[in-house]
Amino acid sequence: MAPPEVARDAQQSRPTPARGRPRVEGIRSAKAPDGSRTIEVTLSWPDGTRSAGHGASVGLPEAEDRAAAEATLAAILDGPTLDRSLRLRGTKAVRAFDHLVIVAAVDRGIEGRSRPLIGSVCAPKADRIRGAVLATLNAVNRVIEGKAGPSR
Repeated sequence: MAPPEVARDAQQSRPTPARGRPRVEGIRSAKAPDGSRTIEVTLSWPDGTRSAGHGASVGLPEAEDRAAAEATLAAILDGPTLDRSLRLRGTKAVRAFDHLVIVAAVDRGIEGRSRPLIGSVCAPKADRIRGAVLATLNAVNRVIEGKAGPSR
C-alpha cells in the first residue's frame, strides 16, 4: 500500500503527490540597470516542501508576464508533482470591464497529444507579475491535485 502522502493514479498506474494546491510563498522581482527583470517565484506545498523557479525578461510588460509564468511553472516542476509534461504556451493581458485580466496557457502532453490548460485572474491592483503567477497556478491546479484525467 502506498504511503498516505502518495496516492495512485489509476489511469497511469504511477504515484502522484497528495492532493492539494501549492500556495505562493513569495514573488521576488528585481530590475537591472539595463531594464531587464529577473523574477523568482517560491511555492509552498501541502506536504511542507518548498520549491522555487526563476524567469527573466527584457523589461516589457508582456515579457514580464511570460517570465513570471515561466518562473511559476519552473517552481511547479521543481516541486513534488510528478507530471513533467507541462509546457508554457504563453500569457496574454486583456482589458475587460476596467480591469486587467491575465490569461496563461499551458500545454500538457498526454499520450503523444497536447492538451491545453487555461487559467486566468484579474490582476490584483495592476500587479501584472502576481497576476501571471496566479493565472499559471489556476491553469494547472487540477493537474497538480490529480483531478484532471488523461481525457481532458
